[in-house]
Amino acid sequence: MKPHKWTIIVTAPLALISFIICIALHYSRHCEEAEFWVNVCLAVFGSSLLTLFTAISNYYDERKRTFVRFETEIIQMLRFIERYDRNWGLEDKVKFLISYIELNKNLFWYEYDNMDFFSRTLQNDICQNICCPMEDFNKFLHGNEKRFRIFLDESTCKNPEIKRIMYELERKLFNIKKDVRDNSNSSHTLMESTSSKFVLEMSKQINRLRKKVFFRKSEANAND
Repeated sequence: MKPHKWTIIVTAPLALISFIICIALHYSRHCEEAEFWVNVCLAVFGSSLLTLFTAISNYYDERKRTFVRFETEIIQMLRFIERYDRNWGLEDKVKFLISYIELNKNLFWYEYDNMDFFSRTLQNDICQNICCPMEDFNKFLHGNEKRFRIFLDESTCKNPEIKRIMYELERKLFNIKKDVRDNSNSSHTLMESTSSKFVLEMSKQINRLRKKVFFRKSEANAND
């Protein structure tokens, strides 16, 4: 995207300036030297215009392809995260999180770095609603990686600390609601319901931003 964007930025003013100079020379001076520079300006204008149209076409094509690659990478991560189960034992949870930590996420950041939209609003939207939440989630896990590995290597590791980390993690991943229900024998039962939060919200943001990138703004705004 970046090369095509900068080609547009350079060739658009060049085409405009050469056209203005050409018109100015053509109507202000009538001599052979002026005609020579008019022809030069026309040549610059024609080549700049052709390059500009090619760059615009390539930019919008690459814009979509870059976002699709970026989307593919984040969907893979979200599908991996979605496999997490609150009913697993503590050791299984820790093993799963370590396998996620070891997941190669370089392509995700590489595709994000490749994005260079003319619209800073769209660029910031992707950063704030996709990259920042994803980065915060990854930092949380990487910050606790050492504790996870110690827990697996040493049976003497403090379970309460790992349980606290899991509690924080699950608050990020799920909406957890607890209800107390009255039974017929005057006793009470604690009911707990869980629904996806992190993966669902990220998926909604990806769908909304895809529509913006593919110029379906009305659909994207309807989902806001």
